[in-house]
Amino acid sequence: MKAKRKTNNRLSKRIYSILILFGLVLVISLKMYQVFKVDLLMKDLRSLEQQKKQLVSQTEKLEAEVDRLSNIDRIGKIAVEKYNLVNNTDDVIILQLDNFDEFKSLKKKFAERHQKDKTYELAGVH
Repeated sequence: MKAKRKTNNRLSKRIYSILILFGLVLVISLKMYQVFKVDLLMKDLRSLEQQKKQLVSQTEKLEAEVDRLSNIDRIGKIAVEKYNLVNNTDDVIILQLDNFDEFKSLKKKFAERHQKDKTYELAGVH
C-alpha cells in the first residue's frame, strides 16, 4: 500500500512539475510573441509617421503652387498676353428701384420677352 502511495505521490509531483513547466514555457512564449508584435506595430507606426510627414510636405508644396497659380496679377497678365483681354474701365451702372412693384413688373416683362423667343423640343415628349 505504501509503495502504491509513493508511486502515486511521485506521479502526481511529476504531473504538477510538467504542468508548471508547460505553464512557464507558455507564459514566456506569449510574452515573446507580444514583444514581437509590439515591435512590428512600432515599425509600422514609424513608417506611417514618415508617410505623414511626406504627405504634409507635399500638401504644403501644392498649396504654395496653387497660391502662385491663382495670383490675380498672374491671371491678368495671362489674360492680356494670351487672349488679348483688357480690364473694364467703364463706370459701374447701378439700377436703383424705389418701388418694389416696379421691379416685379420689370422682371415679368423680361421673363415674358425671353419665353417668347425660345421654344424647346424634347425627344419623346408630346
